[in-house]
Amino acid sequence: MNIKRERAPIKKSRLENEVILAVVILYVLLSAAMLLIHHLQPDDVATKTSSTAPAHDYFSDDADGRNAAAAGPDAAQIQALLARAGYSDVRELHREGARYRAVASKDGRTWQVDLELPPPLLTATPLTP
Repeated sequence: MNIKRERAPIKKSRLENEVILAVVILYVLLSAAMLLIHHLQPDDVATKTSSTAPAHDYFSDDADGRNAAAAGPDAAQIQALLARAGYSDVRELHREGARYRAVASKDGRTWQVDLELPPPLLTATPLTP
């Protein structure tokens, strides 16, 4: 007769479970730290990279202007956008993060114009009646 003996269940290694748990906790902590760093960095801080590869030049705002397209449009391009929207005599143009603020004229009135990029979102507040 064949009598089958029951084997004792195989216990999982406690060390294996501890290592898996430690890796998961480390991943969550690193993810939280990276998100915190991302959200705390001011908008007007230039992005820098330590990479010397030419392919990574796109990720850095260079002082010599090689990455001007990534840094945003210049004053002439902003004035052209406002001119297409019907504004003239654009003055006091300055940048605040992703928003450009200026004072301009349209239809005989003076307006404070806020232009947010991208996508172009134009908000105008009348300064004169």
